[in-house]
Amino acid sequence: MESLETFNTHEYISSQLTDYLHNYYYSILQKKENKKITDLLLSNHSSHFIFKPEYLIYLLFYQIFLLSHNWSQKNIIFTNIYLHLYYITYLLESNIKNKYHYNSPFDTNILKEISNYLFNYIIFYKINYSSSSFSIIHLFLPIFSFLINYHEIHKNRLLSLEHKVEPEHSIRKLLIFTPNKKNIQKIVYYTRHFHFSNFLFFISICSLFFL
Repeated sequence: MESLETFNTHEYISSQLTDYLHNYYYSILQKKENKKITDLLLSNHSSHFIFKPEYLIYLLFYQIFLLSHNWSQKNIIFTNIYLHLYYITYLLESNIKNKYHYNSPFDTNILKEISNYLFNYIIFYKINYSSSSFSIIHLFLPIFSFLINYHEIHKNRLLSLEHKVEPEHSIRKLLIFTPNKKNIQKIVYYTRHFHFSNFLFFISICSLFFL
């Protein structure tokens, strides 16, 4: 069987941005301050400006506002720019935190999840009310969303089986119809193209018809 993962454009871009920030910002700052990057991120006092992951969360809300505004104005170009920029920023914030093992002293995870709910709400709301008549887009939107979750659930289950640990969201096991590892691998493989990055490209293509 081939790889269970496919190329993810947004993850690739966010990864490149993370490396860029590390090489041309955080590493240089580390030498100037003579401190670990994690300590710099936790510090409230520094002679230099420190770009913290929390700032990206505030940026997420601003991007949601711009997305909603441009969608309402039926501006296809900027709607799609902010549609993808939001997710890249979302991933970048996680990448920085994971790379430097940074735990924010503020409970920013709640804000990040709220932004995620708002983002998804805007997508579904705008699409469902963009046209008074039912179309194929309205049909495929919930199917695509379901398959994304279905893929993630089985991928997490596969990882938990390989590492012999219980999955974090145990209630989601109700959607796993087979306990067989090979069958789970097949499900993950055949649904590998259904991830959030491709979902956003699907929305971009659809926007040509409903905007």
